[in-house]
Amino acid sequence: MDYNIKSVERAFEIVEALALKSRLPSELSKQLNINKSTLHRFLFTLQDLGYVDKHSDNSFSLSQSFINLGVKAQNQYNIVAICKPYLLALAEKFQESALLATFNGYRCQYEDKMESSYAVRIVFDSGKTAPAHAVASGKVFLASLENERLHEYMESEHFTSYTKNTITDKDKLIAELSTIKRLGYAVDNEEYEIGLQGFACPIKDADGKTIRTICLAGIAGRIKERNDPNDIVTALLKASKEISTKMGYQASKSLLTL
Repeated sequence: MDYNIKSVERAFEIVEALALKSRLPSELSKQLNINKSTLHRFLFTLQDLGYVDKHSDNSFSLSQSFINLGVKAQNQYNIVAICKPYLLALAEKFQESALLATFNGYRCQYEDKMESSYAVRIVFDSGKTAPAHAVASGKVFLASLENERLHEYMESEHFTSYTKNTITDKDKLIAELSTIKRLGYAVDNEEYEIGLQGFACPIKDADGKTIRTICLAGIAGRIKERNDPNDIVTALLKASKEISTKMGYQASKSLLTL
């Protein structure tokens, strides 16, 4: 079965041609063998989306939006590679699972992992998501939101109770987020699943925006028995600061501290 969508293929042919240099529609039409009226629909759609600029000579070129996309894609690739040794070191040190998470505005998504060596362990496959209000990484992301965006989240979300420890009261959650923002880390006290505990810290970019979280998660009883939670938090804070620095973050230039 052929799953290719011809219009998408055409759009990327246009994008690839414009990536080389700005071109007139007549040049593109001839080069790509696309009907002029069809080509104009593609170009003006891309222009409306902000990915193509039209110039005074009627030529078209890729816009700054494509550069921004490239930077974001490069950062995504780099940050996973940068975080890998930190995840490995944390997992080895504490013998629990170390995770890298991102945020889609409502749920956190686990992007990379280094699992505990124990047979009984937390297993979060890359791509798995979790409700932001019930896990440490999610609460770090929520704590980083601007007031207006946080208000939108609070008004739009239904706060499901997963365990007796899940924070479902909005005022209590806001108070928790304020504490997280002040301390620079979050703890999941068996809020998503009884018996599982997590700790997370933010990873910031050059603009001071929280772009990822680094997290250690495992069996709650085992963590309390074998590790000092303060040691875990200290190690996560150190890792998050070092990674953030590599991403261009400078604490002295931001009012927020990790």
